[in-house]
Amino acid sequence: MDTKAAFEKWFDENMYLAGQCFCTESEKRRMLKAWTASRAAIEIEPPELQVIPDEESDIPDFSDWPMGFNEGVKASIKAITSHGIRIKGKTE
Repeated sequence: MDTKAAFEKWFDENMYLAGQCFCTESEKRRMLKAWTASRAAIEIEPPELQVIPDEESDIPDFSDWPMGFNEGVKASIKAITSHGIRIKGKTE
C-alpha cells in the first residue's frame, strides 16, 4: 500500500463520526502532507551485506549462510521502501 492509500485508509477509519467527516478538503490535504512528511522523515539503517566466501566452508550449510542473509536484507529493504520509508545512504 502506498503512502497516500495508507493515509486514505487511516482517514476513512478515524476521521468520520456517524458517517460524516468534520473537516474540509483543504484540511484533508494538509493532513496528507503532514502524513507524507512524517513517513519521509523515517530512515532505516539495514545491516551490512555479508561477504560471500569464494570457497566452500568446512562447516556444512554455512557456505550458503551469507547469501541467504543478503537475500533477507534485500527483501526487507524492498518491503520497507514499498511503504515510503527511506533506507539510510540510499537516495531513491
